[in-house]
Amino acid sequence: MRSFLFAILVVPAIGAAETRGPIATPATFTVNSVADSPDLVLDGVCDAGATRGGVTACMLRAAIQEANFNPGSDTIEFDIPGCPDDICVIDIVTAGGNFLPDIQSPVVIDGSTQPGNADVCELDIPQRSPYRVVLDGDGQDIGMRLEAGSDGSVIRGLNFRNFTNAVQIS
Repeated sequence: MRSFLFAILVVPAIGAAETRGPIATPATFTVNSVADSPDLVLDGVCDAGATRGGVTACMLRAAIQEANFNPGSDTIEFDIPGCPDDICVIDIVTAGGNFLPDIQSPVVIDGSTQPGNADVCELDIPQRSPYRVVLDGDGQDIGMRLEAGSDGSVIRGLNFRNFTNAVQIS
Protein backbone atom coordinates (compact mmCIF):
# COMPACT_ATOMS: atom_id res chain seq x y z
CA MET A 1 0.00 0.00 0.00
CA ARG A 2 1.38 3.33 -0.97
CA SER A 3 0.71 6.55 0.83
CA PHE A 4 1.30 10.02 -0.43
CA LEU A 5 1.76 13.24 1.38
CA PHE A 6 0.65 16.35 -0.43
CA ALA A 7 1.48 19.87 0.57
CA ILE A 8 -0.51 22.72 -0.80
CA LEU A 9 1.01 26.16 -0.86
CA VAL A 10 -1.52 28.94 -1.19
CA VAL A 11 -0.07 32.09 -2.67
CA PRO A 12 -2.32 35.13 -2.57
CA ALA A 13 -2.99 36.79 -5.88
CA ILE A 14 -1.46 40.18 -6.56
CA GLY A 15 -3.74 42.85 -5.17
CA ALA A 16 -5.09 40.60 -2.42
CA ALA A 17 -3.24 42.38 0.39
CA GLU A 18 -6.48 43.81 1.73
CA THR A 19 -7.50 40.34 2.87
CA ARG A 20 -4.41 39.84 5.04
CA GLY A 21 -5.48 42.05 7.95
CA PRO A 22 -4.42 45.51 9.04
CA ILE A 23 -1.39 47.08 7.45
CA ALA A 24 1.10 48.41 9.94
CA THR A 25 1.04 52.20 9.82
CA PRO A 26 3.72 54.11 11.70
CA ALA A 27 2.42 56.77 14.08
CA THR A 28 4.01 59.63 15.99
CA PHE A 29 2.87 60.40 19.53
CA THR A 30 4.00 63.67 21.13
CA VAL A 31 4.34 63.71 24.91
CA ASN A 32 3.24 67.13 26.16
CA SER A 33 2.88 66.55 29.91
CA VAL A 34 5.12 65.45 32.79
CA ALA A 35 2.18 63.75 34.53
CA ASP A 36 2.00 59.94 34.57
CA SER A 37 -1.43 58.60 33.65
CA PRO A 38 -2.57 55.80 31.35
CA ASP A 39 -4.31 56.28 28.03
CA LEU A 40 -8.11 56.40 28.24
CA VAL A 41 -8.81 54.23 25.18
CA LEU A 42 -6.38 52.36 22.95
CA ASP A 43 -7.49 53.86 19.64
CA GLY A 44 -4.40 55.32 17.96
CA VAL A 45 -4.72 58.67 19.77
CA CYS A 46 -2.58 59.47 22.79
CA ASP A 47 -5.13 60.83 25.26
CA ALA A 48 -4.68 60.56 29.02
CA GLY A 49 -7.87 62.50 29.69
CA ALA A 50 -6.51 65.82 30.89
CA THR A 51 -6.34 69.00 28.88
CA ARG A 52 -4.11 72.02 29.19
CA GLY A 53 -5.15 75.12 27.34
CA GLY A 54 -7.56 73.05 25.25
CA VAL A 55 -4.85 70.58 24.19
CA THR A 56 -5.30 66.89 25.03
CA ALA A 57 -2.59 65.62 27.36
CA CYS A 58 -0.31 62.91 26.01
CA MET A 59 1.80 61.39 28.76
CA LEU A 60 4.74 59.00 28.32
CA ARG A 61 2.82 56.06 29.81
CA ALA A 62 -0.11 56.69 27.44
CA ALA A 63 2.21 57.10 24.43
CA ILE A 64 3.91 53.73 25.15
CA GLN A 65 0.49 52.07 25.48
CA GLU A 66 -0.61 53.50 22.13
CA ALA A 67 2.69 52.53 20.46
CA ASN A 68 2.24 48.95 21.70
CA PHE A 69 -1.35 48.97 20.40
CA ASN A 70 -0.44 50.29 16.94
CA PRO A 71 0.95 47.60 14.63
CA GLY A 72 3.47 49.97 13.00
CA SER A 73 6.94 51.07 14.01
CA ASP A 74 6.15 54.23 15.95
CA THR A 75 7.88 57.34 17.26
CA ILE A 76 7.40 59.02 20.62
CA GLU A 77 8.53 62.65 20.63
CA PHE A 78 8.48 65.30 23.35
CA ASP A 79 7.16 68.86 23.42
CA ILE A 80 6.45 69.56 27.09
CA PRO A 81 5.83 73.25 27.83
CA GLY A 82 6.47 75.16 31.05
CA CYS A 83 9.06 72.99 32.81
CA PRO A 84 11.00 74.64 35.66
CA ASP A 85 14.48 75.65 34.44
CA ASP A 86 13.57 73.94 31.13
CA ILE A 87 14.13 70.53 32.76
CA CYS A 88 11.04 68.32 32.42
CA VAL A 89 10.97 65.66 35.16
CA ILE A 90 8.51 62.84 34.63
CA ASP A 91 7.98 61.14 37.99
CA ILE A 92 7.00 57.56 37.22
CA VAL A 93 4.16 56.57 39.52
CA THR A 94 5.40 53.62 41.55
CA ALA A 95 2.44 52.88 43.82
CA GLY A 96 1.14 49.34 43.42
CA GLY A 97 3.93 48.26 41.07
CA ASN A 98 2.73 50.75 38.46
CA PHE A 99 5.82 50.54 36.24
CA LEU A 100 5.89 51.91 32.72
CA PRO A 101 4.35 49.48 30.22
CA ASP A 102 6.80 47.03 28.66
CA ILE A 103 7.71 48.04 25.13
CA GLN A 104 6.39 45.28 22.88
CA SER A 105 6.71 46.69 19.37
CA PRO A 106 9.34 48.72 17.52
CA VAL A 107 9.42 52.31 18.72
CA VAL A 108 11.78 55.28 18.72
CA ILE A 109 11.52 57.21 22.00
CA ASP A 110 13.36 60.42 21.24
CA GLY A 111 13.92 62.84 24.11
CA SER A 112 16.12 64.98 21.86
CA THR A 113 12.92 66.29 20.24
CA GLN A 114 12.12 68.28 23.41
CA PRO A 115 12.83 71.95 22.59
CA GLY A 116 16.38 72.80 23.67
CA ASN A 117 17.41 69.14 23.96
CA ALA A 118 18.71 68.40 20.46
CA ASP A 119 22.41 68.72 21.40
CA VAL A 120 22.37 65.96 24.02
CA CYS A 121 22.73 63.33 21.31
CA GLU A 122 25.08 65.33 19.11
CA LEU A 123 27.80 66.72 21.40
CA ASP A 124 30.46 65.00 23.47
CA ILE A 125 29.47 64.66 27.13
CA PRO A 126 31.53 67.60 28.48
CA GLN A 127 29.91 69.98 25.97
CA ARG A 128 26.32 68.81 26.45
CA SER A 129 23.72 70.98 28.04
CA PRO A 130 21.59 69.33 30.76
CA TYR A 131 19.09 66.77 29.54
CA ARG A 132 15.67 68.40 29.16
CA VAL A 133 13.67 65.16 29.69
CA VAL A 134 14.31 63.26 32.93
CA LEU A 135 12.56 60.06 34.00
CA ASP A 136 12.59 59.71 37.80
CA GLY A 137 11.89 56.22 39.11
CA ASP A 138 11.84 56.95 42.84
CA GLY A 139 14.04 53.90 43.48
CA GLN A 140 12.17 51.37 41.34
CA ASP A 141 14.07 48.59 39.67
CA ILE A 142 13.55 49.12 35.93
CA GLY A 143 12.90 52.29 33.95
CA MET A 144 11.96 50.80 30.57
CA ARG A 145 11.76 47.17 29.56
CA LEU A 146 12.14 46.09 25.93
CA GLU A 147 10.27 42.82 25.38
CA ALA A 148 9.94 40.39 22.48
CA GLY A 149 8.64 42.22 19.43
CA SER A 150 10.50 45.46 20.18
CA ASP A 151 13.42 44.67 17.87
CA GLY A 152 14.81 47.81 16.27
CA SER A 153 13.65 50.13 19.05
CA VAL A 154 15.72 53.21 19.90
CA ILE A 155 15.73 55.16 23.16
CA ARG A 156 17.70 58.41 23.06
CA GLY A 157 17.90 61.84 24.63
CA LEU A 158 16.50 60.81 28.04
CA ASN A 159 18.06 60.99 31.49
CA PHE A 160 17.05 58.04 33.71
CA ARG A 161 17.31 58.91 37.39
CA ASN A 162 16.67 56.83 40.53
CA PHE A 163 16.30 53.45 38.82
CA THR A 164 18.40 50.39 39.65
CA ASN A 165 18.44 49.56 35.92
CA ALA A 166 17.53 52.28 33.42
CA VAL A 167 16.68 49.94 30.53
CA GLN A 168 16.23 46.18 30.53
CA ILE A 169 16.18 44.06 27.40
CA SER A 170 14.27 40.81 27.82
